Amino acid sequence: MSGHYELGKSLREDFRNHGAVKAPSLIEEELLKRCCECFEWGKANPGPAASKIFPNTIHECLNDNANPKARHRYIELVQGSVFGEFLKGLWDSEKVFFYSEELFSKRGGECGRTPWHQDTFILPWGGPDWANIWIPFHKVPRSNALEVVKGSYKGKLYDGCTFTNPEDPTEPYYDNGVLERLPDIEADRAKNPDSWDVIGWGLDLGDALIVHPHSLHGGAKLSEEHPKRDTLVLRFFGDRASFKPLPHSKGGFLASSSGETDEFGPAFKGHLTHLKEGDAFRAPIFPEI
Repeated sequence: MSGHYELGKSLREDFRNHGAVKAPSLIEEELLKRCCECFEWGKANPGPAASKIFPNTIHECLNDNANPKARHRYIELVQGSVFGEFLKGLWDSEKVFFYSEELFSKRGGECGRTPWHQDTFILPWGGPDWANIWIPFHKVPRSNALEVVKGSYKGKLYDGCTFTNPEDPTEPYYDNGVLERLPDIEADRAKNPDSWDVIGWGLDLGDALIVHPHSLHGGAKLSEEHPKRDTLVLRFFGDRASFKPLPHSKGGFLASSSGETDEFGPAFKGHLTHLKEGDAFRAPIFPEI
């Protein structure tokens, strides 16, 4: 059932200006329960993109992305939910489409920050009408929250990071000289806490964090007081979402390492072969909600 949510002008303006907002009490108890059920099913039935961030270290984190075995579950989850009407208002968009889900699971109390990054270093997304809805299943203190560099979604695209070397969270993903290396934001903040304009929020159950995926974002470390984190991320796009090929892709974005195209996986490459740069981001695999 679709719920009603009072969006408010300030929330809309803050997202347009900053690329991230907190939506208090967006998710009612029954919807949160259904989100958690999907999450737990996904953990028990991982997809082909499942991996570990910082494997074999104290910072190891389970991650899964766009699991084709779970896709029908997430489509059923979001159809008719509060997410569609909320995002129409947030973007002033006539339509809202579901892209996919992502799962994060951290344990142990010592697991550190997810490195700063932009999702767009590996995904061909352009335009303002994109949102990751970040849904935690535990209360999250501000000190353990995901953080965002304010307004960075309007800025440059950096190289990604490998997510394998906790000693160097800026270790380049491509390292081919096309994209600028990620700045070491945490090193800068250690020297000067005001060196980057960073925003973040503590979250209660039912709250959600809405982040534009081109934003520089990272964090969500664990601690003795906050020893585990399970988070479901739901990705959506709207009217002004466009196809933006990655400038560093050898052979073009749609070419895989084998020279073929992948039908599924987080990039859905096989479903995007009809798109050219600047085209509206549309394909039948992404349902309108």
